[in-house]
Amino acid sequence: MRKTLLFVLLFLCVLSASAFAGSLQETIILQQQQTTGAPTITSLSPSSTATGGPSFTLTVNGTGFVNGDFVIFNSQRRTTTFVSATQLTATILAADIGSPGTAFVTVSHPFGTTSNTATFTITAALPGGTTLSFAQIAEG
Repeated sequence: MRKTLLFVLLFLCVLSASAFAGSLQETIILQQQQTTGAPTITSLSPSSTATGGPSFTLTVNGTGFVNGDFVIFNSQRRTTTFVSATQLTATILAADIGSPGTAFVTVSHPFGTTSNTATFTITAALPGGTTLSFAQIAEG
C-alpha cells in the first residue's frame, strides 16, 4: 500500500513539474514576443536565381530574429538556422525554383508574429547558361 501511495505521489510530482515547465516555456515565449516584436526582413542573399538550379542556402538579413524563427518561401516552411538576431539561413529546395517568377519570403516567430514580405526572383534559364527575367521580356 505504501509503495502504491509513494508511486502516486511521485507521479503527481512529475506531472506538476511538467505542467510548470510548459507554463514557464509559454511565459518565456510571451516575454520574447513583447521584447522583440515582429521580425523585419531587410535583404536576401542571393536575391535571385535561375530555374533548374540545385538546392541552395538563402541568407535572410533583418532585425528582431529569435532562435526558433523559420523562413517561409512561397508559402512553404523551410529548414531554418538561427545565426543571430540579424541573420537566418534557410535551405531552399530545387523544386522551389522550378518555375520562373517571383517567390515571396517571410520570417515567422515561433509564437506567431510574421515579418514583412521580401521578394525573390526566379529567372528563366536559357540554353548556354544565360538567364532571362520577366523585366527583360517586357522591355522587348
